[in-house]
Amino acid sequence: MALCFLALSASAFVYETPTEFHADGDFDGDGRTDLVIVDKATGGYRIGYQLSPGIYTWSATRASGIQSVSGLAVGRLSATTRNGLAFTAPEANRVNLLDASNPTSAPTPVPVHIGSIGPNVVAAIDIGGSGNTTFDDLFIGSIYNAGTPARLTTVRNTNGLNFGILFDGAMASRMERANRVPMKTGLPECVAVIFRGASEAFRAYDLSDGSIQVRLYQPLAPGSEYVVGQFSPTNALSQFLFYWPGSTQLVHQQVLEPSPGTFSFGSAVSHHLPQPIFRVYVLTGGTSARLLVLYGGGETAEVFNFDGVNEFVSIQTFAANSGEAFTGVGVLGGGHFMLYSGPAGTGVSARFQIWNFNGVNFTAGASGELPYQGRLSAAGNVLLFRYEPFVTNRPQLVSVLNAGDWTSLLRFTGAPPVITVTAERYVGPTNGLRNPTGTALGPKPPLANFGLVNQYTNLISLFSLNAPAGDEVSEVTIAPNPGRYHTTIQMSLTTADPTHQAYYRLGSGPWQAYSTPVTLFTNVTVQFYAKPPTGLAKSAIKTATYSFADPPTTLDSDNDGVPDFVELGKGLDPTAGPDSDGDGYSDFEELLRGTDPLSDTSAPTNKPRLEFKAVFDRAVTPRPYDGPANTTTYAATGTAVRVYAVQGSLLSVSNVVAALGVPGVTNPAARLSGIVVEPDDRLLVEATELHFDIQTANPDKRLGRELVGLLPAPRFTPVEVPYKFGGSNLAAEANAWIAAASNAWAATTREISKGDLTVRDTLTAALVERKIGQILVSRGLPWGTNITLFPFRPSDAGRSNVTRDLLLWLEKETTNGLPAWRLQTIYSTISNLVETSSAGSIVNLRAVAHDIFDICSTYNNTNPAAFVPPLDELRYFLSHCTFDSNYLARASFTNIFVSACIGADTILAAVPARPVTNVVVEATASAPGQPADRFKLYGSSTAVLLYKDDGTRYDLPDSFGVVPGSLLQVRGFADLTNPPASLALEVISLSLTSIPAAGDSDSDGNLLVDTWEKLFFGSAQDPFGDWDGDGYQNLQEMFEGSDPRDPLGIPVVPPAKFTAPAMEFIPDGHQIRLRFSWPAPYINHMVFGVKGSPDLTTPFADVPATGPDAVPWLQNTFDLIVPVPASPSYFYLLWVALR
Repeated sequence: MALCFLALSASAFVYETPTEFHADGDFDGDGRTDLVIVDKATGGYRIGYQLSPGIYTWSATRASGIQSVSGLAVGRLSATTRNGLAFTAPEANRVNLLDASNPTSAPTPVPVHIGSIGPNVVAAIDIGGSGNTTFDDLFIGSIYNAGTPARLTTVRNTNGLNFGILFDGAMASRMERANRVPMKTGLPECVAVIFRGASEAFRAYDLSDGSIQVRLYQPLAPGSEYVVGQFSPTNALSQFLFYWPGSTQLVHQQVLEPSPGTFSFGSAVSHHLPQPIFRVYVLTGGTSARLLVLYGGGETAEVFNFDGVNEFVSIQTFAANSGEAFTGVGVLGGGHFMLYSGPAGTGVSARFQIWNFNGVNFTAGASGELPYQGRLSAAGNVLLFRYEPFVTNRPQLVSVLNAGDWTSLLRFTGAPPVITVTAERYVGPTNGLRNPTGTALGPKPPLANFGLVNQYTNLISLFSLNAPAGDEVSEVTIAPNPGRYHTTIQMSLTTADPTHQAYYRLGSGPWQAYSTPVTLFTNVTVQFYAKPPTGLAKSAIKTATYSFADPPTTLDSDNDGVPDFVELGKGLDPTAGPDSDGDGYSDFEELLRGTDPLSDTSAPTNKPRLEFKAVFDRAVTPRPYDGPANTTTYAATGTAVRVYAVQGSLLSVSNVVAALGVPGVTNPAARLSGIVVEPDDRLLVEATELHFDIQTANPDKRLGRELVGLLPAPRFTPVEVPYKFGGSNLAAEANAWIAAASNAWAATTREISKGDLTVRDTLTAALVERKIGQILVSRGLPWGTNITLFPFRPSDAGRSNVTRDLLLWLEKETTNGLPAWRLQTIYSTISNLVETSSAGSIVNLRAVAHDIFDICSTYNNTNPAAFVPPLDELRYFLSHCTFDSNYLARASFTNIFVSACIGADTILAAVPARPVTNVVVEATASAPGQPADRFKLYGSSTAVLLYKDDGTRYDLPDSFGVVPGSLLQVRGFADLTNPPASLALEVISLSLTSIPAAGDSDSDGNLLVDTWEKLFFGSAQDPFGDWDGDGYQNLQEMFEGSDPRDPLGIPVVPPAKFTAPAMEFIPDGHQIRLRFSWPAPYINHMVFGVKGSPDLTTPFADVPATGPDAVPWLQNTFDLIVPVPASPSYFYLLWVALR
């Protein structure tokens, strides 16, 4: 696009490379052309002042206050007698004007704010119409707006300090490459831009009368660039040249004027240059304009004569020094130019060489080093605050400025006060900081009362990465800190001034005014800024990226079974717990049953309960002892069986039936349904009544005596809901998940636990109770000798009940070093020995238990008060190694009492404490670009699974941020079930022992530096992949220093195409050319080599090769040259590694 205005003098063209801007102008007003180089990444700029004819004095790097610069303009912005500079970038959210008239002192920026969001391009032009002045006005494009992202804003510049909006409107797509260009000698100049997007186009608009009119239009191929010149001294109309970096083709089109003031393009004329084009510059002055073309990655350059009609005629070629590349050109006028160069592959100008035109060709002039430009150059190093930093929580940043490379001794001097610091310049790694100089930075802002500089005190130094944007219009912070989280978070924005308004957007969504915390539950990048209540001024746009350990379908902050996105879609708080309305029905149940989880008067009372707990059925066959018949038998139908919690609450009851109909269960049996298990329960109790009828030939059927057994409590396994979050409307997503969950739960069946209830089960229960009592006594609780696990029994009323918390306490070590005990292990060990051991003492213990049941069954009915229930007699025997007097009088096996007692002690002693292990684990990441959340044994591939004591996953705190590759010392219980090739541990303690040492090796040979790979991804990645989908492959993002996880954090260079190089075999006399493709800007980052073998069974060996050499005419194409092998057949392998 181009905008046309009447100009007093022709303006310089702003040239742009992937890493820099290059332009010229008269910045000090002395009538001589000066040069400027702008580093895009830092916003640092260097000016070559032509203080005397042909002699350029370069200023040290200065700060524009804008980082990641995307737009630069040169024009009469601060004064009408000299040029100033305008910088912008979308994240800066402003345009900064700088008056660079003083060769020895850096200016402070003057901000220009517009109503649109994210300005990305700017041009300086004189706009006609009402209110016009002799200052150049501003043409600004922006790209972060709501609705239509791209907008155009024109701004009236009244006097270099005051500005007003002339026009603001939506555009079809984003604009780039803004420049002021001539259509015809003597007529207003135009601002030319390229529209980028699905279809690219060049447009020209005439604003000379204050209105906006299209003057030129030309569709373009993607990635096009342009320059303009008047190459024929006899033709007053300009010629535009369009080209595509990386291509050898250049097209020129003549501007035509079919009628006065009406312009169009003539036919396109193609030219083919000898090498792929990097950038094209127009050399002005002399008898006519010429073209200077940089080739490839800047390795060579060539100047052509061009008359605007015929083919280009080469005048002279230039080659960069070894290890260097040309980075750009300064146009000096008179046909002369200055070539910039720097280390190959960096794109950063470090040296200059002047070439003077003598009428025939070019001769070398002055050369030298350019001032230092590093990635930390031009950062903000003078920070001014309203309140004292380090003393108040919110010091309120007022202004960020820059002075040199290092600052100290901040003071406010004079009246009115001026900001003064001592500034030093970095002159290289050998000499470091030099030349401390008192530097004035302009008037103190009215609210600035305190400040910070680099050297805060002799012992404390500070460094800020903030851009020195000048006045901070508004300050806004985001919480929590960006990073990776395991639960839904509440994102909040806080402005330093509470009267200011913050704005935000999620991803590329619409901007919203912030009012209340925003719930985030899926990976997202948040952009935000703030502004005062009046005016157009806004803060810079900041970015925060949040990621989550689990996808939305499994992210459940309060562990109530309902994913956070469903609760949000239904108006629930995803962190509020399972029952929002407190009506006794969980949100999960109410959502699936269709009632309102926010109303305690709406509950699914007429529907079966859905429990977010383990629920199972128990099919049990009671096997009582028939004393008179001296045999084990079955319970009579109608016998009641109950299941209790260890604390005594009844969970289920059922009666024995003749035919239960459950496969694998012996009839008669009972089925107890819907047994709900509390998450902290480890064991349950099943029991008959004290006396019940049995199947017997005896006329007295009530010979059955109380049977008591323990059941391991099953853990809850959530039902898998087959649903994938689609990212659409939350309410619709929530309804879709509820439907899927309802179907999944409807298809589930309860687990049926099957088994018998026997005399041996009662013996096991008594032994487990005794073991727990012994542990309690060992832990200093003497009442452990009189506990009960069966408080539902009337006879246990005098015993101490054991709470859930007390039982869970046994599973942990004590502070004085006593071991932990796992209840399931206590039960399984004792049960296994009681049921299967062939040890004589344990066999005798079983005989004693049967004798107790035999006596009670045979004699209790005729002597009802004489015999305590068998469980109580078993307790008595375990304590005294004999029976009470009533049982003893009927005992059959008194001779084995001592042995049986030894058997009991043997079983109790066999119960192991929880095994504890100490291991060193290496932290890994389950998701690319995230902190560590997985572990493996150090030096092994065995995965280590860490759990909390409640069975849930042990996650490192979100703030821990462990770098993958870190080593941690874990002390944990090793009695969990180990999945295949894994070690499961319940964590007792965890400590960080080391973090990976920094290094630049690529141990896995995947072309990504190990430390970079671990920092961003945690594990090996595909170098040719594009993790964040921003169009830049991981390898290029590593080379360019951008964040490969942030789709908004893209390099300032165009995307390159990396693929595993495929070889083309080209015989060439006594040598062979192995031709392959690789992006030219990155060829020097790599080492290429060749291995070969005469057949595929012989190991490949190194083959001497030269190169890689760039192939003329072919973009991004290189040859490795090897000698012709002696063998008639030969196989080659091309390898590539980081340099």
